[in-house]
Amino acid sequence: ANASGDSPILSDVRIEVANQPPDCSGATVDINRLWPPNHTMRTVTVSGVTDPDAGDTVTVVVDAVTQDEPVNGLGDGDTSPDAALTAPPSNSVALRAERGGGGDGRVYRLHVTATDSFGATCEATLTVGVPKSQGQNGGPIDSAPPSFNSLLP
Repeated sequence: ANASGDSPILSDVRIEVANQPPDCSGATVDINRLWPPNHTMRTVTVSGVTDPDAGDTVTVVVDAVTQDEPVNGLGDGDTSPDAALTAPPSNSVALRAERGGGGDGRVYRLHVTATDSFGATCEATLTVGVPKSQGQNGGPIDSAPPSFNSLLP
């Protein structure tokens, strides 16, 4: 008891710090235009994802790729698939530098998921284009839908 005769109050104070998800708004690709369209696979890497919580590590993974042209369409060299994920999954993906000769250029859409060390996530969709011609004004036109799974033959 203290001087006033009251018993001291003991309590446990528990403070929880809320984990914030990563921020995908700054996500970008190191190559956003594949030229020349020579059917080779080119590695594209995603960066720019941040986390507002100090000390959180963020894992960025490209987990899906679609395109606005058929994977094995007319005038594209009859090569497929047009994209390959890394094993294990990572922030890089291989994309085929090709487009249909009679089209308006090809646009790949990369679906990206970022996960912090506490399991919180954010998602982004980034584009990489293969223009119809080197001087195509405005670049390739994203003519989806329909969309085609770039990972399939």
